[in-house]
Amino acid sequence: MALRDQPYLPLYVQDFLTDEKLMECSASATGIYIRLLCVMHKSEEYGTILLKQKDKQDKNICLNFAYKLAKFLPYKTEEIAAGIEELVAEKVLQIDGDKLTQKRMIRDNEISEKRAIAGKKGGLKTQRFASKFAKAKVKANTEYEYEYENEIDIDKKKEESEEKKDLPAQTKKPTYASLFDKVLKEENLQLPEGFYELILEWLKYKSEKGQTYKETGLKNFIVKIMNDSGGRYQAAKNMIFYSVSNNYAGLFKEKANGRTEKTIAPATDIEIADILLKHFGDE
Repeated sequence: MALRDQPYLPLYVQDFLTDEKLMECSASATGIYIRLLCVMHKSEEYGTILLKQKDKQDKNICLNFAYKLAKFLPYKTEEIAAGIEELVAEKVLQIDGDKLTQKRMIRDNEISEKRAIAGKKGGLKTQRFASKFAKAKVKANTEYEYEYENEIDIDKKKEESEEKKDLPAQTKKPTYASLFDKVLKEENLQLPEGFYELILEWLKYKSEKGQTYKETGLKNFIVKIMNDSGGRYQAAKNMIFYSVSNNYAGLFKEKANGRTEKTIAPATDIEIADILLKHFGDE
């Protein structure tokens, strides 16, 4: 879901209260700022208020923004203009051409869109795979065809049942793969392309060493590899290759000087991009 479609504003209270630039602003400017954040949250271009040609009534651009915003804010035009001038002077907001912007909101939206694209790619790959096994019939079956297909299905199920009895144990789905699929399904996770195979390769390696994950441990490992690799396939692949080739029990990455560095596992949430969203104040 795009940030502008969410019914709430992702405001980090502690960061907001300790923003040094905002602390230099008056109470009036701060109140106007909070209202502006709400308007920017619903703007077509997230974190931005665009000044159109019809809104340009004065040489003072802050006053022009005030005229435009007067219909949305419960303040007088002069109060809005003074607040905007103060916020821009303290670099809490920025004026870029005909746009009034909040840089933190714009960066947050860029991160959100990248996450959405990555999730969409994973979903499309799953759909393409599933479509190979489920295709709609072009026409309806006749009564005779239904009976014929039912007989075939019964015979096929009997054959499959007999075949399963004779299958060697190694052809069955490994326990670690079943647990991995269970975690992905329960948490409704869509990994970036290639990460499913990489994590499965690591789980196989751990299984061969006689080591297994519990469900909580596996969830934390998924968070760990996504966080430490930054969601980049090649970085994750390098860490797994390095750790496996050195017979390490944990996931490590190699420093530039050739020394080994153990990665630090994050506490909980799989949506690692949310960790990057610090506050609304411009850095």
